[in-house]
Amino acid sequence: MRIGFDSKRLYFNNSGLGNYARFHAETMQSLEAFESLWLCEKEAHYRTLQSVSPKIAWPGFRSWGMGRFALKQGVDLYHGLSNELPLDWPAKKPSVLTVHDTIFLDHPDYYKPWDRSIYSMKLNSAMKRASVVVATSEFTRQSLLNHFPKRTDIRVMYQGLSQDFLESAKRVDAQAHASPYFVYHSTFNARKNHRTLIHAFSKIWKQCDWDLVLIGRPGSEWNKLQDLVSTKSWAERIHFVLDASQDDLLAWLKGASGFVYPSFTEGFGIPLIEAQHLNLPIAASRIPVFQELMEEGALYFHPNDAEEMAATMLELCRKETQIKRIEKAQMVSAKWDSKSLRSQWESLYTGLLK
Repeated sequence: MRIGFDSKRLYFNNSGLGNYARFHAETMQSLEAFESLWLCEKEAHYRTLQSVSPKIAWPGFRSWGMGRFALKQGVDLYHGLSNELPLDWPAKKPSVLTVHDTIFLDHPDYYKPWDRSIYSMKLNSAMKRASVVVATSEFTRQSLLNHFPKRTDIRVMYQGLSQDFLESAKRVDAQAHASPYFVYHSTFNARKNHRTLIHAFSKIWKQCDWDLVLIGRPGSEWNKLQDLVSTKSWAERIHFVLDASQDDLLAWLKGASGFVYPSFTEGFGIPLIEAQHLNLPIAASRIPVFQELMEEGALYFHPNDAEEMAATMLELCRKETQIKRIEKAQMVSAKWDSKSLRSQWESLYTGLLK
């Protein structure tokens, strides 16, 4: 039984969607009953995976062309790993659609109008045609039900930690730093809420000896954040790390004393799972998806309330709090256990291909 996967994100995306695709590829390698084809519009490779690509691919091939190409490769089931299915995949053939979030529908101001229009068109089409829709969290499932109330059969299947991350976590040494520090890694854009985090830190920098390390790629907020801290007396306690490699990011995470995640909205939260795996105490936004994932394994604050965020960060500095939250976080980690997720995917694919 041959399953085709849209693998552009696996090969060319280093963040959330790429992490999901790579974790799924590792899952499929352990499911011997299925043959996986990683379809891409151009040649690429990741570890032992080699893309299956056409000789010529025109712009928009993933939307129109990938389906017909998959059929020519003998694909029995097509899985769109990132919110879309090719329009030329036959409706009578089984398909799976993974939806990561509906942020572009719920918070359109975070997106350019053209991008939002394209994302909406692709998701609307895929939601109508997919044999099975999988959401990466209960929060995302509920969001989809709000937008697509007729699609009541949406399943929730979490994401786990990739083998690449687990192996690197064992190999990489912790970053040496003169002081304990909070760490947060994310692209510097408005949705990730670095501004409120910096305001919160400015309220407590004299009350604790922890620094703040912010890691990510420059985004829409980058220049504004630089202006925000440029003239402040506490700016030397904030450290920006740009375009860190995976090993550098892991080194900073392993050396941290606590992890802060102030994002306004997410569809999942792989950084939470990574921090939990590294036994970091966590303070995070009081948003449904974070509470769903971590339950009592984190301290929570309102993402718009710098005062509450500051108080929560101070609480995270207490040793007793750290021990308690780490213990609670370990209790919820079974949700993203690789063996359990592997069994769920095997059952889903087997049912569709019978």
